[in-house]
Amino acid sequence: MRRNFFAACTAAIALFGCSSIVHAATLFQSIPNLNVPASTSGICSPCGGNNRVFDTFTLSNNSTINSIVVGLFDGSNPLRIENIDVSVWSVRDGLPAAQLFNQTITPAQFVSVLSAPAYVSDVTLNLAGLTLGAGTYDISFYSTGDLGVAGYAGGSGLLYQQGGMGFGLGQSAGFILRGEVLSAPQGTVIANPIPAALPLFASALGALGFVDWRRKRKSASRSG
Repeated sequence: MRRNFFAACTAAIALFGCSSIVHAATLFQSIPNLNVPASTSGICSPCGGNNRVFDTFTLSNNSTINSIVVGLFDGSNPLRIENIDVSVWSVRDGLPAAQLFNQTITPAQFVSVLSAPAYVSDVTLNLAGLTLGAGTYDISFYSTGDLGVAGYAGGSGLLYQQGGMGFGLGQSAGFILRGEVLSAPQGTVIANPIPAALPLFASALGALGFVDWRRKRKSASRSG
């Protein structure tokens, strides 16, 4: 019988531990829906110059970004894009300032490429553990083989081409950042519901204690 209680305790502890795992969440989404027609066919990078395309995102919490989904355009369907250079920059006076992170991702490393309207493809890219503090940053998508970052209405309107047209007439890149929240802003109350395993864990410990109490009581009565 005690063996069963020990097993119950072990199962409860295992479930309790699993319940504390943080799963990937959407940390930022630039437009409500990526699967809509783009407003512009693409802000080009570098396309005959040193043009680099940026857009702005804000993190409310310290976070680790593990993957990105971004709407890209190259005038063909399916997508024909070479390596994608993803970089993150600090922002000063509304413009990209210092590069904080850079990763080059080959087509063989693309997680998925899904066709969206008007020759846009939603490309999912994994990042190698990009951890950032709460704040506002610029993200850049660049390819030496030329890359169009599709422009959408309804976002922040901060799509920007450095070395070319400047801000893209109120357009936004379409992208989603996914990962893990590391902390909440100061003063935020984080809900911490009791895991389903906790009552089982408490019950198992209580029952085990009761069995030990009865055993000791019987031993005491026999010796007396």
